[in-house]
Amino acid sequence: MAVAATEVASWYDAGMRLTADVNGVVMATAAAEPTTTEWPSLGGSSGYHRMAGRLGKPTAAPTASVAEPEPVASVESKVLALKVEGEAAIARREMTRVGQLKWAGAQVIDARDARVAASNQALKLLMLKAEGEAVIKHRAEIAERDALEHERVHEAAMSEHMAPPPAGFEWGGVF
Repeated sequence: MAVAATEVASWYDAGMRLTADVNGVVMATAAAEPTTTEWPSLGGSSGYHRMAGRLGKPTAAPTASVAEPEPVASVESKVLALKVEGEAAIARREMTRVGQLKWAGAQVIDARDARVAASNQALKLLMLKAEGEAVIKHRAEIAERDALEHERVHEAAMSEHMAPPPAGFEWGGVF
């Protein structure tokens, strides 16, 4: 479909300018030196715009050339190359998964180590408390034995200084 090229005359290209008078009315005024430039019309005259300006002239579509069939060896080598490429992509993906799993496993192990360290600290604290209680109990027992020993030694010393009861005297006191 051949479109006839026509010339388009623009008011702007003709030197007309819009100016406002004192009352605010916009009027077209002539420029000092009127020039006329005509632009060629592109596209049809229907005024269809696809929001990207006027349509340009259609270009001729490239003609499809008949390609010669590829030799079977070439196709087989391409298939083999694609298989190798696919296997390499799968290996990379597996390595990525392995790397992610190793990282996740390391995170789990670090978290477990932190929990074990915290529980070890709590266990050490409990063991120290139990050890401290045992030491305090042992000190109390030693102090009690020392007090009893001191009392026994004191009684023995007192009994040496006292005279024995008189012979034949009954100690069944009557009050």
